[in-house]
Amino acid sequence: MKIFVSSTFKDMHAERDMLQLDVFPEIEEFARDFGEELTLIDLRWGIDTHSMEDDQSAHKILSVCLDEIDNSKPYLIVFLGERYGWIPDKKLIENAVKQKAPEFSYLAELEKSVTALEIEYGALAEKGLIDHCLFYFRKPIPVEKLSPEYRSLYCSEGEEAKRKLEALKSKIIKSGGHIKFYSVEWDEEKSCVTGLAELKELILTDLKELTKKDFGEKKPLPWQKKALKEAEFFFFKEMLKRFAARSQLGEDITREIFSGSSNLIVLKGKYGFGKSTLMAKLAADAQERNAHVLPIVCGLSKNTSNYLDVFRQIAYFLENLLDLPPKDEKSFKPDRSELPVAKWIEYLADLFAACSQKLAEPIVVFVDDADTLPYYHDFQFFIKRLLARLPQNVVFVLACADDFATSAKLNNKIKYNVYELDVLDPKEKELVLAKLESLYHKELPLEVKNKLLSKKESPYPLYLSMMYHRLLMFDSDDFKEIVRLGDGIEGQTEYMLRLIEEAPDDIGGVAAMLMEEAANRINKELCQEVLRLIAVTRRGLRQNDLVNIYKKRNEEYKAEFSLVDFYRLKKYMRPYFFERNDGRYDFTYEDFRLGLSKNLSEQELKQLQKEIFALLEALPDRDPVHLDEYAWFAWKCDKKQHFLMRLGRYSNELLLDLYANSTAKGLHDICLNDKGQWLIGVLKEAIELDSSAWPLKEYYGRYLKVAISRLYNIICYYLYSYFNSSTDELKVLAAIREQALQNAEYMAKKYGSAESIEYLRLLPHQIASLYELCKMYDEALAYYQKTLEIYDSWGPGAERYEEIYNRIADVYKECGKYDQALEYYRKAIALAELQAKEMWNNGPFPELISYYERAAEFCKEWGKDETMTEFLNKASSLKELLQRIADDGRYFALTGNLLKGLLDGAAEYKDDGKIAEALKAYQEAFEVLENEIRKWNKTEILMILGELYEQLADESEAVNNKLAQKCTRRSLQIRECLTEESAAGEWYYNFDTKWQKVK
Repeated sequence: MKIFVSSTFKDMHAERDMLQLDVFPEIEEFARDFGEELTLIDLRWGIDTHSMEDDQSAHKILSVCLDEIDNSKPYLIVFLGERYGWIPDKKLIENAVKQKAPEFSYLAELEKSVTALEIEYGALAEKGLIDHCLFYFRKPIPVEKLSPEYRSLYCSEGEEAKRKLEALKSKIIKSGGHIKFYSVEWDEEKSCVTGLAELKELILTDLKELTKKDFGEKKPLPWQKKALKEAEFFFFKEMLKRFAARSQLGEDITREIFSGSSNLIVLKGKYGFGKSTLMAKLAADAQERNAHVLPIVCGLSKNTSNYLDVFRQIAYFLENLLDLPPKDEKSFKPDRSELPVAKWIEYLADLFAACSQKLAEPIVVFVDDADTLPYYHDFQFFIKRLLARLPQNVVFVLACADDFATSAKLNNKIKYNVYELDVLDPKEKELVLAKLESLYHKELPLEVKNKLLSKKESPYPLYLSMMYHRLLMFDSDDFKEIVRLGDGIEGQTEYMLRLIEEAPDDIGGVAAMLMEEAANRINKELCQEVLRLIAVTRRGLRQNDLVNIYKKRNEEYKAEFSLVDFYRLKKYMRPYFFERNDGRYDFTYEDFRLGLSKNLSEQELKQLQKEIFALLEALPDRDPVHLDEYAWFAWKCDKKQHFLMRLGRYSNELLLDLYANSTAKGLHDICLNDKGQWLIGVLKEAIELDSSAWPLKEYYGRYLKVAISRLYNIICYYLYSYFNSSTDELKVLAAIREQALQNAEYMAKKYGSAESIEYLRLLPHQIASLYELCKMYDEALAYYQKTLEIYDSWGPGAERYEEIYNRIADVYKECGKYDQALEYYRKAIALAELQAKEMWNNGPFPELISYYERAAEFCKEWGKDETMTEFLNKASSLKELLQRIADDGRYFALTGNLLKGLLDGAAEYKDDGKIAEALKAYQEAFEVLENEIRKWNKTEILMILGELYEQLADESEAVNNKLAQKCTRRSLQIRECLTEESAAGEWYYNFDTKWQKVK
């Protein structure tokens, strides 16, 4: 949907600025709710006539005006004041009108201004157009307030022009046009029109009523469907029409999507590289090839701001394909799901499998900006589980800035392909800029294009888009400077060249320039503070957070936070803001955060961080902003003690896992920035506080102990999952755990609590494992040995001695020290054999078999065939024995069922008074047991037999006391036998011999 704006130019800058700054952003948002896109056609600039003669220039201007009116029909907004406007030569009008249909030829008959021609052609020339046109007639500005210079701009050009204007207005009134009259004020100090607030509200109301008739009634949709509509709008109405470059890459990826060889395709590229436009093109191409396409844009709205809601949207889409009722109850916002994420993944896998059976066409799920999701690591974890279960005709296409395949630790079971986007080449840059000109109906002079394309950052699509956006923001202040430079296309060209020349060379700088320009036009002080606060955070702030910080900062002056101006900023710069599902407003591109932060002095930055930390301290523990940002700002403000106390005071045990995960995520992000030094400092400070006297220690000491314990828990169990497998990151985590180990030794010696001792046992093994992953084998061996020393002093931990021996053997093997490796493999086996002896059952056999096979594999690599055969023979013997035991167990289960049937039958005979039949059944049961006891000598089965004899004794006592006594004696004999065997401690190697012997 396009709306053409018609008016004289120089006296209507204020009205056009108001449309651009306030009206258009709000109507654009209004139209989006109906699935429509809005474009305002304001031709104050954008018609390149730089190299043309006067007549050629005028002809092009007239032709473009009429063409854009055609593109915008039936919508037209007209402002008329006291000026009639520029009247071109009649021949120029004739030439322009000739290009249109014959019925418009009459428009060339009379001499008229360009504005009058626009109104005649766009509103009066065809029946029905007038109903979609809005006319606003400005009441005269008092002449006495205008200086001579401005009288020529705002007053009539003369009597003839005045007569023509009155005739035009009269014709509009007679046609039944929608006309409103408005008054303005004149700011004598700034020499400009003001007082347009009432007009703004008039136009907003009129436009909403007018467009709503055409859009129809808006029906409330389930939140999943609304999210789908939003994503489709973003892909197919906003991004697709921006696609200009990388056509060959798009074709290559489309072929891969339909090849059936991948379940995952990753588009990797920095923010602003054009991933979204390429995703839109891929989605459109997939639709053309009859695929079932689901677009998801993370962070586009509240409906796509967390990964669980993304999974729920996928489920909703698949349920519709299968004609199934939705698992989620119908609602208009994403209420909290009662189903755990893991269950949603299982459900999705089942839905995809069902779709694969039912549908011939492939399903392609496009997930844009996946790495903007909060808890992105968790999303990776769950999507990886889903990808491993996808059928062949399902493909996920993910766009992200990071290396998804590495950070998600994808394995060979998942078929994936990664395409990395590079910067634009010279031809692609030209295509992107040409697409922007076409999209916004603004043509740049050739000299300006060349200047823009020569900029260092021009190979980045986002840079070109933002610089073009700055030109689109031209307002009356820009045009005043253009007039000073000579007016016309020459002045416009010179001004644009200067603006491009003076613009920052980096994308972040341009982003900051855009936002600061917007702030200056709305409310400089408030908007700049809002922008800086959002920039200093990692994921934005909510409206109330911004209000609270602003009020506190300006408490002395009692300054109020203007919500109106905040909303104006948000709407005016809509493409660069989004709202998270918890209400936080954030930048669409990270470059805005970087650019605005870079412009802050060190003092300003520290002050903002301090204010945000104070806000976070005041928020409750469960608050999402507190959970997300507290650890980060504790680091930024170096509030180690505050961090510890807050961790210790957290009281909701049920949600402790959520708090620990959030804290771990924040600490991980900190560690990536400072190599873990702050967290190491927190651990040191915790011990210093515990070991020294400090004010209020008696009161806070209990919180400190809890904090230390919870910090150990986070470091040992939560933090690792956020680190990827790179050596640099793992070394950082190892250093943190080394400090934690020192703390654990201190706490275990001082307090001796079971918890502190458990961490003391655990940490050296974890550190050794990290160094092993880093291939730092000397350090790994040292910490494995330290683990054994701690086990000797404090008792073994969850990882048993034999497991540590195996890990040491593995490290020696990697070092090429084969004698030491074999020594430790044998130590591990000896302990496992001892455990098998002590337990006197086959429970340890599978683990022991794995130890034998591990040692055999090592000997094979080393070339020790004889030793390898020794281990393999032992493993083979145990495997055969396990199989025979399993077979015998199945047979004994059949015997148990037979015995139960006999006892049930005997009980029925007894109840019916048929004693002889009951006795016969009991005797048959006794014979079954006697037959079994001759075959079995396995502890568990003998114990079961003893219990069965006792049961038979109890049930048969009333029928035959002698039989009952026999059963009791057998039960006692079995007990004595088991007791003797247990005391004897039969060596498990004799197990096979004894098994065969008793059978």
